[in-house]
Amino acid sequence: MRCMTVVVILSTCVFSVLGSGSALAAEATSIGRQVKDFILHDYRGAEQDSADWQQQFVVVAFLGTECPLAKLYGPRLANLASQYEPKNVGFVAIDSNRQDTLAEMAQYARVSKIEFPFLKDPANTVADLFGAVRTPEVFVLDRQHTIRYRGRVDDQFGIGFSRNEPKRHDLTIALDELLSGKDVTTPETPAAGCQIGRVHRGTPHGDITYAKDIAPVVQEHCVVCHRAGEIGPFALTSYDDVASWSATIREVVQDQRMPPWHADSDAGKFVNDRRLSDRDRQRLFNWIENGMPAGDAADLPEPRTFVDGWQISKPDTVLEMAQAYAVPAKGTVEYQYFPIDASFDEDKWVVASEIRPGNRAVTHHMVLFYIPPGNERPIQEGVLRNAIATFGPGFPAWQARPGMARRIPAG
Repeated sequence: MRCMTVVVILSTCVFSVLGSGSALAAEATSIGRQVKDFILHDYRGAEQDSADWQQQFVVVAFLGTECPLAKLYGPRLANLASQYEPKNVGFVAIDSNRQDTLAEMAQYARVSKIEFPFLKDPANTVADLFGAVRTPEVFVLDRQHTIRYRGRVDDQFGIGFSRNEPKRHDLTIALDELLSGKDVTTPETPAAGCQIGRVHRGTPHGDITYAKDIAPVVQEHCVVCHRAGEIGPFALTSYDDVASWSATIREVVQDQRMPPWHADSDAGKFVNDRRLSDRDRQRLFNWIENGMPAGDAADLPEPRTFVDGWQISKPDTVLEMAQAYAVPAKGTVEYQYFPIDASFDEDKWVVASEIRPGNRAVTHHMVLFYIPPGNERPIQEGVLRNAIATFGPGFPAWQARPGMARRIPAG
């Protein structure tokens, strides 16, 4: 039996999956409630007093600089502002995340082409005034600053789905109805996105600390994706990172969306199961509930290191995509197929394989598979059965167990 390694280096990205948050938190309706006046500063330092807002209606959008959906909706809100500001509708954005800096806000505004005020809410006091939960989440105020609409911009994205186009443009419908003198038909809609990174006002307490208990769990299960240059939309490599994103972390862990693991738990045990143990989950929840004590820095584990080059030993064969593929900034990416001519005159047995994308930050998953002899095109139901190498969030390079290999038939 001749052994070899098959590897693919991709020259650019193949898939991009857009993250989405969960539905609007269940709480008393805010429709019809008047928002008190407040003063905030924009990212340039200029003061903004909400008492000066004299437009017929004002759209207040809560945004964050790293949330994937907030990144998608920034330019969309900029376009809506250009359409509705001539109709006496004002637009204001507010960043209430503790982790977002003024420099990051400036960059976000520049990329999104936002020209309306973008304000920093450093202690999330204004987010509390509105009852805002997520980014992005929008509120429409009338001239008396009474909330007339609350929720999403549209329904293009949600948990587990991403449409090419929205089916319902909720904010546009709400504004058009209000401008025509009507009440909003659907005044509240579920907002998808990241939870606002609020400042914790209590005193941290308890024996569970970040340094001793939480950092090892995060290093083992999270930082492989949540670090610079990887597919995770934000880093989780420090205490401040984890504390700032704690609300979102608690939600996605509670919902078992993170760490990503989709195998049926009733089917048995898997050697590569990446789920958190019940003990780790509960300790994480307790730590957040206790105010996230940092602990003694001397208890921190050594930072996890990652291999920049090959994770496997030196490969015998390297295959490359014949053409690059540019991942679009928005919309759904259908499956893309890139044939590689690598016909073999004899059976090959693969003991290790690795896929190396050209841009890991936007490449969600890839599968390298062979087309059996006698077939001229991929057989959809045989793709995974004939897989040679795979790449996905947090997946290590594949290594066969001793005495095992994957066979590529001759031809």
